[in-house]
Amino acid sequence: MPSTDNPLPIVRSNLISPTRQASTDGVLTLIDGFAARLAPHDPSSARLKSLSLLGMMAGTLQLSRALTDRQLADRLLEQGIRNALALLDAEQNG
Repeated sequence: MPSTDNPLPIVRSNLISPTRQASTDGVLTLIDGFAARLAPHDPSSARLKSLSLLGMMAGTLQLSRALTDRQLADRLLEQGIRNALALLDAEQNG
């Protein structure tokens, strides 16, 4: 029986191996696209930052969906967008 004490069940890594591999492949495709835009001349240098950015965005989305207060969820999403843009801006200007 799954535990019910984890408010964010996706955090548990209980996906079966083929599903985890498909998830990994999809994530790598996304972050490679992000990295190519962040550092066109050296995408591999931006790969880890891109992975972190995707994680931040996914976490913000998941948390907003878990909230019952729609206004708070919307404000969280708006702040998440601002945070992601600030991170991208810092990378571009840093």
